[in-house]
Amino acid sequence: TIENVSPEDVLIMRWHGLYLQRPLGSGKFMLRIKLPGGSITYAQAHTIADVADRFCGGFLNLTTRQDIQLHNLTLADLPTVFREFQSVGLHTMGACGDQVRNVVSCPVAGFDPNAILDTTATTAAVSDAFISNPAYVNLPRKFKIAVSACSQNCVPLEINCVSFKATLNTEGQPGFALWVGGGLSTQPRMASDLGVWIPVEEAV
Repeated sequence: TIENVSPEDVLIMRWHGLYLQRPLGSGKFMLRIKLPGGSITYAQAHTIADVADRFCGGFLNLTTRQDIQLHNLTLADLPTVFREFQSVGLHTMGACGDQVRNVVSCPVAGFDPNAILDTTATTAAVSDAFISNPAYVNLPRKFKIAVSACSQNCVPLEINCVSFKATLNTEGQPGFALWVGGGLSTQPRMASDLGVWIPVEEAV
């Protein structure tokens, strides 16, 4: 029961994408699903919609970090929800708490004819490098990563801890400029362009 959930349990639940909703005595949880670059398959979308209908009153939230959030889940709901999400390859690890959060990217990656390169594979590879990696499940603070190749700069590189911006080097090869240090927390700061170029294969 919710009365048996300790403060330590609540912290561990965050590592699995769960926040206890307010009022804290409600016994309800919010579950956040990571969708690297906002990519989702039909089977995943169908599963999330079905869970939302059955357990969340038919509602869900889309976030600015390309996640999906489900509210009003109970402890009894969670085993079924996690099992169904895992069956279609959905991840919640690192979606909450002080971990590497969802890796955001341009929603038209792979479709923008003016983009320097398709960042879909890079976004997935960077995300995969951190999912369930024990070295990054209890950081001093949440860590945010962005990957962008969009000609309109739709991904806010300046407010992420690390951002990769597609660019050409002096020889015309596609790769990434590296931006670091951005954030909008208690001490807001715009990221700095380090003035370096990174080959695509070195992004991870």
